Amino acid sequence: MSDLYKLTFDVPSVEAIGPMELVLEEVAVAVSSFESAGERWRIDALTLGMPSYDEVAGLIASGARIAGIATPDFNLSPVPSVDWVSENQKSFEPISAGRFFVHPSHFGGVVPAGRIPVRMDAGMAFGTGSHGTTRGCLLMIDRLLKQRALRRVLDVGCGTGILAIGCALASRAARIAACDIDPDAVSVTRENCILNGIPNRIRPIVSDGLSARGLARPRSHDLVIANILAKPLQALAPRLVSVAEPGGRILLSGLLVEQEAMVLSAYRRQGARLEKRLHLDGWSTLLLKRGAARRRRK
Repeated sequence: MSDLYKLTFDVPSVEAIGPMELVLEEVAVAVSSFESAGERWRIDALTLGMPSYDEVAGLIASGARIAGIATPDFNLSPVPSVDWVSENQKSFEPISAGRFFVHPSHFGGVVPAGRIPVRMDAGMAFGTGSHGTTRGCLLMIDRLLKQRALRRVLDVGCGTGILAIGCALASRAARIAACDIDPDAVSVTRENCILNGIPNRIRPIVSDGLSARGLARPRSHDLVIANILAKPLQALAPRLVSVAEPGGRILLSGLLVEQEAMVLSAYRRQGARLEKRLHLDGWSTLLLKRGAARRRRK
């Protein structure tokens, strides 16, 4: 019997995809979506092992409530034993995000003039540039680097390392740490650094949030990146703001547009203000600036 199961259902609009992807993260190892017949969208999710039918039904109902749609019927079935990483790599097309041109290692085409090539193979960690959150972060990083050079960068929840690698390739002077709670993700980041010819430019670290030694040093980074989820972003607000230097930037994503206000509130309470927002495919990317240090009165 297969250890991999496929969950399939349709939603009536592209705006419903984001909420469904968000709730399915609790059970799925991969989620994809594509336009189906009659202006509907098909969502496919892969799970390791047979999930509880009641749990899946509850998650889909929750996503439908957030999206404001009727709860869709779904199908859950085992799939044949296939090398899904290889299959995913075959279907991975190059992606443009500002000056960044993200492509798989087997890409045989020509990188457009003036673009920064980022080699990124689909694998067991999140982040190839296709998702609205990753693409939004790359666009924000590109915009920020046109305004200022980066010196010290921290990428929290790095996944494949795509954002940290983008910073390293576009800002040669940057010193970058990339951390993730998942050791596999940290291994993938390390491999992707080698793939992009920067094996020593980024320090990949296994860490639950900023718990690893040296990560929580106050005012130590001019850019802090966290592309995770809304609730962890809220919980980490005091620490993420504290490690940004006065006037430094904090780049957040992984939250739905409707979750933006509550996440912003958590960071404003820590003295950060919104500099720019970007909405892609129902997801929000936020660039914030930490307030400058106050001068003490004599």
